[in-house]
Amino acid sequence: MGVSTQTARARITQSTNSRITNLSLTLANTEYSHALSSNLKRVIIRVRGLANIKLAFIVSESGTKFFTIPAATCFTLWDLDFTAKFLYVQSDAASQVLEILEFY
Repeated sequence: MGVSTQTARARITQSTNSRITNLSLTLANTEYSHALSSNLKRVIIRVRGLANIKLAFIVSESGTKFFTIPAATCFTLWDLDFTAKFLYVQSDAASQVLEILEFY
């Protein structure tokens, strides 16, 4: 396995509130949910381990209709006018922690 070097740049615009959540994904291929903050403007998601994450916005679709967040990758959504109230996620490996950083 090769070594990956990545540089992340962030510019956080004016935000009055933020929230960090560490969501435990105990079992592989099992759907977990996370309630999003009201008035969400930006969200950054990454897994601490080396697992891929399946992301959906509709319950029970994280195993069938999902967006894959590859291992060792940050996924960012910004300039949101979100109607979704929850994230639904699965990991392809057990015992993972999903880090979720929200700005609202």
